[in-house]
Amino acid sequence: MKVLSLMRHAKSSWEWPGLSDFDRPLLEKGIQRTHRTCQFMQEQKLLPQLVFSSRAVRARETALLVTECLNMKVEPLWVEAFYPGGVRDFLKQLAAIDDQVHHILIIGHNPGISDFACHVLNNQTAEWIPTSGCVSLELDILNWKDTVAGKAKLLHYIKPKELGKKSK
Repeated sequence: MKVLSLMRHAKSSWEWPGLSDFDRPLLEKGIQRTHRTCQFMQEQKLLPQLVFSSRAVRARETALLVTECLNMKVEPLWVEAFYPGGVRDFLKQLAAIDDQVHHILIIGHNPGISDFACHVLNNQTAEWIPTSGCVSLELDILNWKDTVAGKAKLLHYIKPKELGKKSK
């Protein structure tokens, strides 16, 4: 069994109109929501061994924030193909992962990250991952290269806006 967590980067700023999409930094709101997601991950013991991220500024900043919040001892690995990222890009990266690793986290962008979650789940359960949101999947595989549609079970669909609400 493997665990694959797919996270969308934190909310980013549009404050500088001349800044390219690739270079947009995070907003404070995005940082706060990412902290909520990380707290939930800690509580649920969803602690990845490796983090892969798009090279876009907002994704890199999110990845560094996540590794810090989760007290990870490894640096994120930057993957150029994850900006914007498509199903084939994610599958190609997974196929190259050492099978001794049991839980990874990929930080990317919509629509790619959500499309990939739906692909692996073989349905629309996670059709749109919000900023700082995360979908954790249990994969019924021994080798990462065997990741295919229909081999996953949804463990958690983390929506940070909802984590801040108190239940009545």
